[in-house]
Amino acid sequence: SSYSDIEGGKTKISAEKLLKISSALDVAPDVIVKFDTEAALNGAANHLLRNAIKLGLRKINVLIVDDLSVIREGLRLLLEQGNDQYNFKIAEAKHGEEAIAKVKKFHYDIVLMDYQMPKINGAEATQVIVAYNPNVNVLAFSNHEERSIINSFQKAGAKGYVMKNIEIIELIKAITTILNGGNYFPNEVLPDLLRPKNNSIKTKKFVQEKII
Repeated sequence: SSYSDIEGGKTKISAEKLLKISSALDVAPDVIVKFDTEAALNGAANHLLRNAIKLGLRKINVLIVDDLSVIREGLRLLLEQGNDQYNFKIAEAKHGEEAIAKVKKFHYDIVLMDYQMPKINGAEATQVIVAYNPNVNVLAFSNHEERSIINSFQKAGAKGYVMKNIEIIELIKAITTILNGGNYFPNEVLPDLLRPKNNSIKTKKFVQEKII
């Protein structure tokens, strides 16, 4: 016998196969048969399987901070589909001040921070965020290669700095390094990490005003 969907049944599968699929995916049979093609059914099954796999991975809360929606969406897609180590739960902010507001309300394991944005730049936002909660790990994510900008993030308390054209493998490596308590900066600025931070990007008054 076969089991078809309630609207005239484009999907025809055996009752035995239906029960196996239903059991494997933990989905009721009447949901399975609503897919109108075998390809749609297989696609849904693969999607559910990927989600099931991610449930067993370490959950990492990530905040992506960038003024360009295309960058935020691209990075979200890269993190969600390009790795098999973490189950990323991703939020977004359009600029530094929005990021500061979100960090006050929720704990993020990693904040991916752009540099050039409206209102305040990424290094200034990093300084405020780290002052508010030193346990937040900021990973700068920028197109700027200038050493002065990289150093400004380091002074502000960021744990790393990567370029936006980074491969997903290296981005995951950077995130893993930071989550394990390390830093991830370009080799040319590593000597600067040995120097004491003076956090002189913005004044103490500026930081306190942003925290309040």
